[in-house]
Amino acid sequence: RGCVFDFSKERTRSSLLESLRRLRVDYVDVCFVHDPEFCRGGVDGLKGCVDELLALKAEGKVRHVGVTGYPLEFQREVIS
Repeated sequence: RGCVFDFSKERTRSSLLESLRRLRVDYVDVCFVHDPEFCRGGVDGLKGCVDELLALKAEGKVRHVGVTGYPLEFQREVIS
C-alpha cells in the first residue's frame, strides 16, 4: 500500500508546532487533513489527529481545521 503517514496526536502536534516555528508565526489560519488512503487505523487513526487539531485550535495555534478528500460518511464518523 506504499507510504503510510503518521496521523498520531503526537506527530500532529509536533508537525504543526514545527511549521509555526519555521514560518515564524504564532498561528495558522487553517490546517487541512487529507489523503485518507494513507491514514493507518482508518476512522480511529484519524480521530486522534482531528482531536489534537481541535486542541491546538483551543490553544490559538490554528484558527480553522479542515478535512478534505474523505467520503462524507467517514467525516461524520470522525467528528461524532
